[in-house]
Amino acid sequence: MHWRDVAFAHWRVDADVLAKTLPAGVTLDRYEDEAWLSVVPFRMTGVHPVGLPVVAGFGDVREINLRTYVRVGERRGVWFYSLDAGSPLAVLAARFTTGLPYFDATIETSEAAGTISYTSRRTHRGKPHAQFRARYEPTGEPVLAQAGSLDAFLHERYSFFVERRGRIARGDIAHAPWKLQPLALAIESNTLAAGLGIGLERPPDRAVFSRGMRVHASA
Repeated sequence: MHWRDVAFAHWRVDADVLAKTLPAGVTLDRYEDEAWLSVVPFRMTGVHPVGLPVVAGFGDVREINLRTYVRVGERRGVWFYSLDAGSPLAVLAARFTTGLPYFDATIETSEAAGTISYTSRRTHRGKPHAQFRARYEPTGEPVLAQAGSLDAFLHERYSFFVERRGRIARGDIAHAPWKLQPLALAIESNTLAAGLGIGLERPPDRAVFSRGMRVHASA
């Protein structure tokens, strides 16, 4: 797949509150003793299994996820609370193959004069409504995250974890290191973390952008 126009919005949150949302065996990972919760809107294009062509419904998928940063044993990775996507077929396939909490959503994106507008509204039957609406514009030149920096902690993650039938499973992703740009971000609505009892109404503590890269994932 190819991830495109990836925005990262990161908030410092209460570590004690966030730790209680994780299952046994999954430990909250912290940067300088601080916990982080992130919202990541982007597009996926050309999604397909290795050796097979792209099929209808997977050519261009809008997605937004809510995630935090964890360890299982010595392995660092990402814990997803939700992944809302604008393709019912992609949601069904991802839930079946990965067990990740993918949900149906109506997602609209556009770009004009370098500013991206992104609106997502969850529509998944039987799940709490959640929405995100924002405008953002990348600024500055893309650079690699320095080893040991906050950006490296937040973005250079090559595993994710999911609970399947009472056990913690791991998936892995492979891609080049992120080249990140500063991001001017204006959020109009964000209720993605409401189900965790965490409000993300204030501006994020860190926001960056990438035009994207090619990614391989295995679960």
